[in-house]
Amino acid sequence: MSVVIIEGCDGSGKSTLAEEFVQRGYKYLHHSHTDLADPSINAFEFYTRQLLVARDQRVVFDRFYPSELVYGPVMRGASRITLEQMHLLNRLLYALGGAVIFCEVPFDLALSHWQSRRGAEYVSEGDQLRQIHDAYRRLRSFEFACGNAFTYDHTKLSVWPTLRGDLRQYVEYLEKYNQCFDLGVIGNHHMGKFLFVGEQSDQEWDLAFYGNSKSAGFLTSCLWEAGYREPEMAFTNALTFGGEPRDIRTIYAVRPKVVVALGKTAARTCFDQGVPHLEAPHPQYIKRFKLAERDQYVNLLRRFRNAA
Repeated sequence: MSVVIIEGCDGSGKSTLAEEFVQRGYKYLHHSHTDLADPSINAFEFYTRQLLVARDQRVVFDRFYPSELVYGPVMRGASRITLEQMHLLNRLLYALGGAVIFCEVPFDLALSHWQSRRGAEYVSEGDQLRQIHDAYRRLRSFEFACGNAFTYDHTKLSVWPTLRGDLRQYVEYLEKYNQCFDLGVIGNHHMGKFLFVGEQSDQEWDLAFYGNSKSAGFLTSCLWEAGYREPEMAFTNALTFGGEPRDIRTIYAVRPKVVVALGKTAARTCFDQGVPHLEAPHPQYIKRFKLAERDQYVNLLRRFRNAA
């Protein structure tokens, strides 16, 4: 399975690139601003469900959740998802065997293409196009410096030969070896260095620490403060949503990594299955009962990273 998200401003060559994937058996899905026209729709949940629906398919999205952080502020004054939620969606994308391709062309060329289709595009003003063009470059540079993000400039190379390098190898690797999601893991399982094991999800999605509130949001903020980067982390739970023990040993065997058991349930499960691990309190315990000791908790997580 493989999920490819193609991003870029109007006139950057997205649709042409998407068609190349369609010709190779990918299902085409176009994400439009009208998909979230109803303000009652929770955008984060919408994007999550769309990714979960795509889990057993080869899908190419013509724009998706990264575009919300670009088009939202320019066209509506605000994004419907936060930067933290985008990183959570990236964790899920990793687990589904996904990649993001940013179509980047010189602005003058994008402007020329946009002008030839003016009236048929969502963007109506040239200065809006400039803001979107520049925002995409910032987003890619600062938030997608990881192994599953690529850039494509159709003015330099023809379409498919460009993908015969890193991207094609990456997609083929994931289609052959990807099993993160089936094992109950999100994040960069195959190339990450740290596996954080929680206890049990309270969401039907059964995704470990997937949210920006409660213990999930608290843990994410602590990990970022401790210096962890998204591409080096993966997450799972000791128990499934239904309460069955998860096979942590098999997850660990796919790629040996530093396992951090968060809480007594996770520690006991790792111990029973013979998985070498470090131990730390569950973030919910710190958040509810020891919030004044948050700095010590961050320092503990930082020591784990520095010692690895």
